[in-house]
Amino acid sequence: MPAIQTAREKGAELSTPESDTTGTLSTSALPAAQTYVLAEVVSKIAEAAVSASHAPTNPDQVADATYLPPGLEVLSFPELLNTYDGFEVSGRAWGTAIAGRQVQVSIAGVTRSARVIDGLWDVVFEDGALPRYGHGTREIRASIRDSHGSTSRTSLKVMLEEFAEGYVQIDAEHEVRTTARGSYLVVKGDLALGTHDQARELVVLLVHDDEAQSIAATGAIKAGWQFGEWRAWIPLRNVKPGTYNVRAQLMDHANAALTHIALGNVPVTI
Repeated sequence: MPAIQTAREKGAELSTPESDTTGTLSTSALPAAQTYVLAEVVSKIAEAAVSASHAPTNPDQVADATYLPPGLEVLSFPELLNTYDGFEVSGRAWGTAIAGRQVQVSIAGVTRSARVIDGLWDVVFEDGALPRYGHGTREIRASIRDSHGSTSRTSLKVMLEEFAEGYVQIDAEHEVRTTARGSYLVVKGDLALGTHDQARELVVLLVHDDEAQSIAATGAIKAGWQFGEWRAWIPLRNVKPGTYNVRAQLMDHANAALTHIALGNVPVTI
């Protein structure tokens, strides 16, 4: 039978660990090997505690401990809008699961959306998208929902100007002028473009009711011009003698519903 060696015979005396004054386990009385084992255990316990404190709270995020919730920021928008002309709202988005997701932007009950590309988005509201009579202070609301179902929202205030209808009218008096290039019927009147001042054109027609034919003078309205007097020179070459009516049409090529027509009150005899 092999002899049983005691700890004393091995030259290593085991002592009962004692606690120091701070309540921390003292390892001064432990052999070096046991001290290393104890330190390793304490280290693993500390690592486990740190991991638990950073664990995701959403079950859908358990597989991805680096999950970043969605965020949204508006970078560009018009602070003053009218209730007809189109505009854009753009910004950036971030988060772990927002690639290819849609950003929705709403104003005055109208919503448009755009996809996030490389962290950026640009939502377009076309001409006529907003209600014409929803003027006043309004809120732009933007939101995004990532593939985990988490949502981010932001909002800001804008002012909508009151919608104003355009108009056109024709003066009662006309005159015929002769130049080196021929004779012209000079017609004039007033007009205002209203809220929507883009893609406008004034067309003045000389209409022969009997033959239903028109001789026209047209002119695009300069950008930035809002209201005032207009004057048209209608060429009379090849116009047969007779009685004609003058018709002025303030055209809107973006929205036919905003086109206005005025008829002259006094027939013109050529």
